[in-house]
Amino acid sequence: MSKLIIQGNAKLSGTYLPQGNKNAALPIISATLLIKGKVILNNVPEIEDVLTLIEIIKKLGVKVEKLGANRYSFDATEVPNNVPDPELSRKIRGILLLIPGLIYRAEKTQLSFFGGDPIGIRQIDTFAQAIKSLGVEIENKNGSLVFHGKKIIGNQLYLDEASVVATESAIILASMAQGVTEIFNAACEPHVADLCNFLNQCRAKITGIGSNHLKIHGTTELQPTEYSICSDHIEIGSIAVLAAVTGSELTINNVNPTTFYWINHGFAKLGVNLIFENNQLIIKKKQPMKVAESLGHQIQKFDDGPWPAFPTDLLSLMIVLATQIKGEVLFFEKMFDSRLFFTDSLRKMGAKITLCDPHRVVVEVQKKLRGKKLT
Repeated sequence: MSKLIIQGNAKLSGTYLPQGNKNAALPIISATLLIKGKVILNNVPEIEDVLTLIEIIKKLGVKVEKLGANRYSFDATEVPNNVPDPELSRKIRGILLLIPGLIYRAEKTQLSFFGGDPIGIRQIDTFAQAIKSLGVEIENKNGSLVFHGKKIIGNQLYLDEASVVATESAIILASMAQGVTEIFNAACEPHVADLCNFLNQCRAKITGIGSNHLKIHGTTELQPTEYSICSDHIEIGSIAVLAAVTGSELTINNVNPTTFYWINHGFAKLGVNLIFENNQLIIKKKQPMKVAESLGHQIQKFDDGPWPAFPTDLLSLMIVLATQIKGEVLFFEKMFDSRLFFTDSLRKMGAKITLCDPHRVVVEVQKKLRGKKLT
């Protein structure tokens, strides 16, 4: 059984370099299936999800070479296998992103399992809606999903939710479709934009990048390129929380300030000032650490939502931060229905938190946390 032992009460200092964005790396690596020739990717995060996907595409026949730290080449000139390894597929939700490329290469593929974090109901209906709109047929056969796509044609898609996986899958498939595809209510997170920028560098034709309305002109061939994956804004936000709760001064490099408007707004609500200088984020030692007062003397509310709202993946970290600030905050998790149950562990450590329902918690009083054995 693995475990982590954390000795608390330490001060941090120095400079931190974040990894590449995992949620950009997965679709970009998946999109290399569209390209004949060697694609070089820099700033690839070497974490389990990404390494598992790399192992899966190697088993499909893609030639993968590690060129150095966080630097890989992918050559999908020949892809003899069209079915992802079932055992590896059950480990990651990102396996869904391989479906468009495999349909393009083989016109057919099959998926027995896919993984994902246990944070609530995570349906794939919007993903299915997106690729079916472009000409893919889906058959449920003996517990496996079989995908057929002989003729992929551009279409107008209105996604019933701004799903990242559905948007990215539609982008990858539409890049090689006949005609023009428009995606309305598209997810517009930084990692979705990074996928679009990568494909455009490969000579795709995508406009509306960064918005919820994308237009994609299908092409017959994409060109190999070298591309650097964007930094992970969730990791950057997590390190900023770490600096604030320990009263430390840290500098984080390779930060794009334009992706931090609403994240910065969220930190300010909890009395933490983030300083941006060029491509650096600086967190100073002395922070107000006090909840911003709400007009009308209501309890301060902190919620998440689809981008550009505050990202759901950072909300848990902000709850931890709130245990160490003065004031009362209501957190409203709108995206997933099991994400807030981790607050039981914070209560064991001494935090004053009330779980109102699966979507809302109130952090009431600043309390010094104490070490505990947690599972």
